[in-house]
Amino acid sequence: MNSNRQPTGSHSFTNKSKTTNQKNKQLSPLIIPKTLINQTGSYSPSDFSDNENDWQTVTNESGKRQRSPNILSSPLSKKDASIFISLNRFSPLAPPNEEFQMVTDNIEQSQEVTPPKTVNLPPTFIESNLNFNNFTAKIKELTQPDGFECKTFTKGVKLRTFNSDSYRSVVKFLKESQVPFHSFQNKESKPYRIVIKNLHPTKDISFIKDELTSLGFQPRNIMNVLHRQSKAPLPMFFIDLEPDINNPEIFKLSLLCYSKIKVEAPRPKKDTPQCLHCQSYDWNKFRYIMSTSSSLNIKLKNPTDIDTAINTLTNNIQDSFRISSTTSATQDNSSRNITPEKRELISQKHRAQNTLQRTHYPIDKQRYNYFSNKLKSTLKKHQNQLYTSHIQSLSPSNGSLWRKTKSLLKHKSTIPPLRYQRNNLATTDQDKSDLLANHLANTFKPHNISPDDTHMIQVDQFISSLLPIALPASPTTPSEVLSIVKKTQE
Repeated sequence: MNSNRQPTGSHSFTNKSKTTNQKNKQLSPLIIPKTLINQTGSYSPSDFSDNENDWQTVTNESGKRQRSPNILSSPLSKKDASIFISLNRFSPLAPPNEEFQMVTDNIEQSQEVTPPKTVNLPPTFIESNLNFNNFTAKIKELTQPDGFECKTFTKGVKLRTFNSDSYRSVVKFLKESQVPFHSFQNKESKPYRIVIKNLHPTKDISFIKDELTSLGFQPRNIMNVLHRQSKAPLPMFFIDLEPDINNPEIFKLSLLCYSKIKVEAPRPKKDTPQCLHCQSYDWNKFRYIMSTSSSLNIKLKNPTDIDTAINTLTNNIQDSFRISSTTSATQDNSSRNITPEKRELISQKHRAQNTLQRTHYPIDKQRYNYFSNKLKSTLKKHQNQLYTSHIQSLSPSNGSLWRKTKSLLKHKSTIPPLRYQRNNLATTDQDKSDLLANHLANTFKPHNISPDDTHMIQVDQFISSLLPIALPASPTTPSEVLSIVKKTQE
């Protein structure tokens, strides 16, 4: 029943001018004095009125759209984009109060703030023999009310706290008590590191620290960066700031110490992280040796080429591993010149010895004696060969012949014998030890400090004598009491 509906078909071209004129005309607003829809949800015929007298035409003098006078609500406010309310397609079936409660619950859930994540504190490892009862009693005082937990290992105790203050108190107590321990850096106390570029390397560090402090930052450590190879100072500084929520504001800084600067975050290291205290190999050096000694331009056309490439790679890995070792392996000089044949004889002798200890058969004993005697003769020949080669290598030109001759002709002094009191000589080790023991026992004796008998009698008489008897106290007279009372009144 729209009176402004445009015609369709061929009449749309003929009535085009009429439609344009109707759009240009301004329609007068209508006021509906009656409520057309019952808010209770039930519809009745009385809700709709067919009487034309109930409609009233109102002229609009201002030319603006007017609101209905029956609508007393304020204009619609803008929705908060931060609040998201999901629609429920079954909400028309719910009663009005329940629907309002559902919307309120959605708003409250959307406005809930997620709790901050708890940061796990680093554990503390104590590697010392301690009294666990006294230790736990002291740690309990330091970590109240959050408490602590321990885990005992064969090498010590692992202690974990649940509060930053408790962690600092425990570390301070262990340092003051000089208890050997180790721990990791707490994330809350980890400094905020930045890099300041374009700052002259001769700039005084105290001046940089004062400038940053005046700007509201708390520098913990300032260090000038050196060139990696030449060790020359660079116009760059590493600065560690104390943990603070305002630390990211330092990236907006462009002027410091009368110089235009650039603040950046430190670049991550590409090196392999390694603790040189507990690892005995320099993996960076290992990687460098492998990269320089290995070649990828290898032809692999037949099995021989593949085997050769495998052997070369294996040798490179072993050589790089040996060179990059920070601790030199101890070499056994006794087994350095032993040939594989001698090693085989030693292993056969050990196997025969184990078999003899397990069975105790005569044939096993003969086999053990055979390998033992053969090994002895082989080692003796080997020692003779070494000595012969050593003698043949001596030469008078480098002084080795003279040093060997001097060591052979040098007179070896022997320990002289000891003499008893009756002029007998103690030549063996047992006689010498007995003689020295008797001499020291007779020399180091306690002194005789027993006092004189007369002095002891005098001391006993003085202790046993009675104390003098004291005379009885004289009674107090009334005049003395009166004089004392007058003195107190004054």
